[in-house]
Amino acid sequence: MLHTIVVLVEDKLGVLNRVVSVLRRRMLNVESITIVRRSDETTRFTVTFNTDPVGLQRVIATLKKLVNVIEATELTTQETLFRDLALVKVENTEKNQAVLKRLVDDVGGQIVNRGTKTVTIEISGEPKVLDKTIKQLEVFKIVDIARTGCTAMLRGDD
Repeated sequence: MLHTIVVLVEDKLGVLNRVVSVLRRRMLNVESITIVRRSDETTRFTVTFNTDPVGLQRVIATLKKLVNVIEATELTTQETLFRDLALVKVENTEKNQAVLKRLVDDVGGQIVNRGTKTVTIEISGEPKVLDKTIKQLEVFKIVDIARTGCTAMLRGDD
């Protein structure tokens, strides 16, 4: 089952290695890791991975024991905003331009670069929506793709 956790850590040398080592030792299938420095003193990890509920609790408990870890919590789908960003480069032909533009507009994306042979599209949203959109873009012959990975935040005032 897919789970997303947030790990808030002190921004110190070696913390990234210790957090990733916990995931590696558990042999987890990590879907994505996003890391952002929140301030000069703290860094926030958002990690999405596959495990069972017992494995999830073990990972969180182990992370909480690490030096420099301030907090480690699971984000549930009901109370969380999940977002991902992708840049997708597809072949550019005169034949596909109108259909491609319509698809990009329909998903709220934008064309960020147009070359003679390729078009680069930026799309963002929930990871499942991006997966679906990328699948639709396959008919335009995807040349390259880059994704940020899932990032998440609790809804509301918390």
